[in-house]
Amino acid sequence: MPTCFGKDKLEQALRELGMMREWTKKNVTGSDQEYILMRIEGLEKGLPEAFDREDTILYVG
Repeated sequence: MPTCFGKDKLEQALRELGMMREWTKKNVTGSDQEYILMRIEGLEKGLPEAFDREDTILYVG
């Protein structure tokens, strides 16, 4: 189900990604863990850059 959020929800989204990272480290192993952690890291770096303006809305889905 697609969702969207603005810059005001960025901190919450990054916090949730951090929780996903910790869950992955504890519950996933091997190449699956490496892949998921790589994707999470990419999102953690890329999301803040997506909000180049205050009125930016990011659609995920």
